[in-house]
Amino acid sequence: MRTHIHVQSYSVPLRSSFKHHSAERKTTATVLVSIERNSLKGFGEACPRSYVTGETVEGAMSWIKSKVDDLSDIQTLNDLKIWSEKMSHQIDGNLSAYCAVELAYLDLLSKEANQSLENFLGLPEASGSFQYSAVVSDEEGEKLEKILKSYLHMGFFDFKFKLSGQLEVDQKKFALLDQLSGAQNSIIKIRVDANNIWAQKPKEALDYLRKLKRNFSAIEEPLGAHEWEGLSDLSIQLETPIILDESLLTVEDMQKALTLPGQWIPNIRISKVGGILRALKIAKIATEAGCKLIIGAQVGETSLLTRAALSVAQAYKKHIMAQEGAFGTLLIEKDIAQPELRFGSGGHLNWKQEGFGFGLNVEDF
Repeated sequence: MRTHIHVQSYSVPLRSSFKHHSAERKTTATVLVSIERNSLKGFGEACPRSYVTGETVEGAMSWIKSKVDDLSDIQTLNDLKIWSEKMSHQIDGNLSAYCAVELAYLDLLSKEANQSLENFLGLPEASGSFQYSAVVSDEEGEKLEKILKSYLHMGFFDFKFKLSGQLEVDQKKFALLDQLSGAQNSIIKIRVDANNIWAQKPKEALDYLRKLKRNFSAIEEPLGAHEWEGLSDLSIQLETPIILDESLLTVEDMQKALTLPGQWIPNIRISKVGGILRALKIAKIATEAGCKLIIGAQVGETSLLTRAALSVAQAYKKHIMAQEGAFGTLLIEKDIAQPELRFGSGGHLNWKQEGFGFGLNVEDF
């Protein structure tokens, strides 16, 4: 049985730019992998981000291409697990690249077994309604007002705001939400994402977050990635959970956080942590320690990665604090997969599996 592995980049414009402290994005930056065997194809996707995993699209593609001959020998799920264990150290430095490969193989292998992905992996079947959060990029003025009105009109009540690090600007964001939400204000929940604004400046972070005078449900990455002692101290001082994103790439990162005092919430983004199997391991360790989870997303994901995240979201549904992503063509101009997975009213995405693997029809590439 010959196995053909194909990798390529994929870039389409975003309908509107998405900005935060670390980057501003106007197009997608995606790596796609297809694996074909005996007329069946499996598909995978990843979104390399240099400011998260240190990867680029070009670097991820190069790494995958360098492994094609070796990867082509994989015939079973056990083969995939053995290969990933053998290559674990290399995968740690190429997490997004490996994610695209793993997803493609899981899709193919479960199709070969005539099973859904979850059935194939022994997970609860992904089905029903999944609740997504509103994610508000670092915007001001009319653009911000338009975004907030749109979310409120759709019935969102759970918001994640990207901080700018400019006190007056950030205060105006929350004041505008208060004004626009009116009678709904009492049910609005807000968490914030600083995207490492105060790297190596824990005192400045503490002073700033206190000056905002808001009871946030959680604070994401206020310091530099892996500044463990400072993050722990901030959680204690502010009596608020710290969301780990850039600081959470591997199982070892989760284990390190749990050795320190404070409240921790891992933001598990499938592309960032190296695929579904690694995501499941992180979720297991975190929830056994009593942590809530955020099932996150990279800006510009297609429905392939959105679908992959449903596997972890379903398996740990009772532990989820928030789920992010599922923007589909609300954000990207074109989606390569059908049916398109996109949230609707109230942030709900309804999914019922049809077919095998991911249950998606993906354009050939």
